[in-house]
Amino acid sequence: MAENVRPGDALIMAGVLAASGTARLIESGAAGAEFREYAADIPLLSEAQISFSDCCIKAVSRGGVLRTLWDIKKETGLGFNVALSDIPARQETIEICERLDINPFYLEGDGAYIIVTGDEERVLDECGIRHIPAAVIGHMKAGAGEIVRSGEVSFIERPKKDPLEEYIRGVR
Repeated sequence: MAENVRPGDALIMAGVLAASGTARLIESGAAGAEFREYAADIPLLSEAQISFSDCCIKAVSRGGVLRTLWDIKKETGLGFNVALSDIPARQETIEICERLDINPFYLEGDGAYIIVTGDEERVLDECGIRHIPAAVIGHMKAGAGEIVRSGEVSFIERPKKDPLEEYIRGVR
């Protein structure tokens, strides 16, 4: 990944925040019965759907989108500026995470991808043609990884433990 990424490249999130983690919380019953019907509507993308030429693609998985951004920073040696409010999220995911006191940005995100590209218009157009939810969430830059939360800038922290397993095992 590192050799193809440059400052100024766009970070595009394809898919939605905490897709698989939300589905698993619903299926386990931890989210509450009122969310059962929502599980079937969560878009889980496959790698085949996200194949783009001249792009670096990183799957979001355990540890969520913030873990994936940390990994991109470590692999490229570059920083970024990412606005959490620009990350595509379903309202039901936010409600479930608030109810369970889970940070959705650290929740398992299989079925979503971060695409790093110098041609954001082309990738966004192709995602639109393929009916893939996608949005520019930030850009690569020299220096540190900056996260913008509610207008406040902070630096990305070391990845935290994905909270999903605690709920699935019934620890919380």
